[in-house]
Amino acid sequence: MKIAELLLQTLEANGVRHIFGNPGTTEIPLVRLCERRRKLKYVVALSEVSAVPMADGYARATRSLGVVNLHVAPGLGNGMGGLYTASIAQTPLLVLIGGQDRRFLHTQPILWGPLEKMAGAVCKSVFGLNTRFDAALNIRRALRAALTPPYGPVALICPPDLLEQEQLLDAAPSQGEIVLWFEHDLYCLIHLVHLLQRFADARVSVKTLVDEVSYTRERERNVLVIRKQT
Repeated sequence: MKIAELLLQTLEANGVRHIFGNPGTTEIPLVRLCERRRKLKYVVALSEVSAVPMADGYARATRSLGVVNLHVAPGLGNGMGGLYTASIAQTPLLVLIGGQDRRFLHTQPILWGPLEKMAGAVCKSVFGLNTRFDAALNIRRALRAALTPPYGPVALICPPDLLEQEQLLDAAPSQGEIVLWFEHDLYCLIHLVHLLQRFADARVSVKTLVDEVSYTRERERNVLVIRKQT
């Protein structure tokens, strides 16, 4: 399995259905694979200036994780205003940034830029796909950070040459009994429901106690217990 396929499979397993972006050559591996998937759609925007607010608004409207794809340093620069807004609004947003093909870094690509420093100015965490050995772990780390309060944009830098490499790890959730205790907010609840939909053959019991729900910060003051039994 290629790392690009692993990334998309992991996003689907976590309930993601749309990726917003303005793709360039570094995004070809993701766009090509999105065209072959039924559940996951790549929504093309005119520029990153509109792609980031689209993902931000989608995340707020659906109370789920938003995903946006930015094209190397200029695309990240174009989207930084929207990422700043998403950070202030505490929107759970995963930012997939197309990195330069590392086989050509010695040619000093004209669109190269310090992606980690740029993203770090407006994202709460920055992760990178560095090798085929750490790709699966960093994908999961980025998702975990994006879905952990306090919410905000989380960047994942994806070089196209690495996306085309083979990865043998499985992205599917583990089987068996799941007992989860949460004191987070409504985003976590909806995310868990998306995950539990993958266990249609199991009996799922959900008990939620919610005292207060607001638009900007949905707080659950009691404990959410989800038990899945096979």
